[in-house]
Amino acid sequence: MLIFYADWCPTCHAYKQIFADPRVVEQAKGLVMVRANVDHSQLLASRYADDGEYVPRIFALNDNGEQITALFEQRNYPKHFVPADAKQNFLKLMRQLQR
Repeated sequence: MLIFYADWCPTCHAYKQIFADPRVVEQAKGLVMVRANVDHSQLLASRYADDGEYVPRIFALNDNGEQITALFEQRNYPKHFVPADAKQNFLKLMRQLQR
């Protein structure tokens, strides 16, 4: 799971509540979680900007670093965004990745 964030982004700061949730911590044990600051990883961030360069942006990747797009196809724009108050959606995405 690749998560793009920025230090200046209030929603990114609000994600702290998601990552502090014990259910998210437990679910993360089965995943590789990578956070990338868009201001410090501009080349990487531009590679994963198929629907814009907003933050936070979340991508599901396979073992080869390729996007698993099926998890996001049914979502409205912005499709790689999970609101900071939507822990259940974040957990659901994490569970889907582990199948």
